[in-house]
Parts: sequence; structure tokens; C-alpha cells
Amino acid sequence: MDMDFEKTLAMLGGQSPNEFTKSRLQDADRQQIDDAIEILFSGLALQKWLRGGILRDAWESALDVVRATIFEIQINNPATSYAREAVFFHRRKWHVKIMYATHANETISCPENKRDEWAQNAATKIQNGLDMLQHKITEFETADAAQRNTKKATENIIWKEIQLTRENEHVREREK
Repeated sequence: MDMDFEKTLAMLGGQSPNEFTKSRLQDADRQQIDDAIEILFSGLALQKWLRGGILRDAWESALDVVRATIFEIQINNPATSYAREAVFFHRRKWHVKIMYATHANETISCPENKRDEWAQNAATKIQNGLDMLQHKITEFETADAAQRNTKKATENIIWKEIQLTRENEHVREREK
């Protein structure tokens, strides 16, 4: 069924457009997006903290980068819509944690011989978070694209049937 039509029917039934979009995502999809945001945040915060400064600043900077990253995604589908909402829930959760963290003003105590290993761990987390997000968003984009292609193919079939029917009618009329 056409997504626009499904959305229209959902709205006709009293459902908001946002509720409709959310209903296309399964709980597992939402959890994967939440996990991707958390992993991305963790990697960015570690990377920033390793570069110097206090933990609070690393957290704040990572929160800003995660938000900017999510909103730079050009694809619009249920997964990106959810990610954009989820990033704000994530920010709120972390702002509360930052407010009550007793160690937020500490600098990192990383042994010099472990700094490269920790930096690599941060880079891996960042890449994993981005890959998870991209995979989930692409999964929904592919489904939407496939649905659009199916709709287009169906429209083409219907159009060809109409043309064939018209041609047959013209042939019958000429035969009379």
C-alpha cells in the first residue's frame, strides 16, 4: 500500500503524523538507534577528553557534535525522524548526569603509554556508532525506495493496461 495513503488513513483514524512515523519503527530499531547514538557519544567524549580539558567539557562537546551529526543526515525516513527525536532525549539524560556528576571537573588520567590505544578505542566507537546509524537509516531508505519502485511499477502496469484497452477499443471500432 502507498505510504502516503497509509499515513492519510492513520490521520483519518485520529493518529498524528509523528505517531504514524514512529509506528513504522519496531522497538528493536529504536533500541539500535539509541545504542548507536550512545556509542557515538561515548567515542566522541573520550576523544575530546583525551585531547585535554575537563570531563564536563568533553561531554558537552560530544553532545553538540552528536546533535549536529544527526541533523546533517540528508535522508528523511522514519529512522532519521526517530534519531532526531532520540538525540534530544539523549541530551536531556546526559545534562542531568552532568549536573549531578561529582567527577565532571576532572581531567583524564591516562598513562602515556596507553594514550594511542585509548584514542584508537575512541575512534572505533565513533566509527561503530556512525556505521550503526547509517545501516539503520539505509535499511529504512531502502525499504521506502523499494516501495516507491513497486508503486511506480504498479502505476506503469496500470498505465500499460489502460493503453492496451484503448488500443483494443480503437481496433474494434475500426473493424465495425
